[in-house]
Formats: sequence, structure tokens, C-alpha cells
Amino acid sequence: MIPSRVSETTQSYAERLMFEKISAELSDDWIVLHCLGVACCRDRPWTEVDFVLIGPLGVYCLEVKGGNLRRVGGKWYQNQHELDRSPFEQVVPPATQLHQFLSPRLIESIERRLILGYGVVTPDVDFNISGPDIVKKLVYDAVDTSSPFSD
Repeated sequence: MIPSRVSETTQSYAERLMFEKISAELSDDWIVLHCLGVACCRDRPWTEVDFVLIGPLGVYCLEVKGGNLRRVGGKWYQNQHELDRSPFEQVVPPATQLHQFLSPRLIESIERRLILGYGVVTPDVDFNISGPDIVKKLVYDAVDTSSPFSD
């Protein structure tokens, strides 16, 4: 885990929880970066990825949302605050940028095998939101926290 301890400035209880869970339950085959800054895209010149997991199965970017997450009338809310975009829209652009950054720096045979994925983590609630923009398999929610993170 880089850094080895969660920062005192990390206010999100969900991120703190996931930091400890990932640290304790993911094998040493993985390197995990917490709060990685990424120079991103046209609409946001810089953003942060909550967790980047690098290991034998690929590179995965995770967006963590704590508390109550819901969608009402096409708008996303985390607790009482309206989000300007969905958690998926938050994590996909930096994951894409990270892939574009890594691809030319890798040996060609490794790049062809490189899997770069993304997901959304909601450890406080069962993620029961559906729609054409959501792939439930890419969500780790409160139900999943009863199993080891590596599962």
C-alpha cells in the first residue's frame, strides 16, 4: 500500500475502511496506490483516483463512495449532496488516461495482456441502482464486504 498509512487528511470513513480492508486482505502480489492524482481530460484537467490496484490480473481504478448513494430523476446523490456526475463517470476518464499513459511505456507483449479496469466501491450500502449505464459486476458494495476483498 502506497502510502503505507492512510493520510490524516482523508476524511471519508469509507475510504479509510477500504484502505484497511485492502491492506489486510489483498495478497503481496498487488501494489495499491491510494489517492493517485491523474492529469485527466478536457472537462477536468486534474482528478484523483481513490485506489489504483496493480497486480497480476491487471490495473484497476476504484472510486469509493461512502454513506447513502442514490440516483433520483437521473441525478446522483451521496448522502444529501448532489454529485455533478455518477461514480462511474468519475472513475472512467482517469482510468482511460492511466491506460493511455501506461501503454507506450510497457513492452509490447505486456501491453497486449494488460487489463485496465475500473469499479465503484460503496461499502456502506447495498448498491441497488440499475440502468443501462451501470454494470453491477463492477460494483463492490456492503454485501461484498462480508467476503475477503480478494474475492
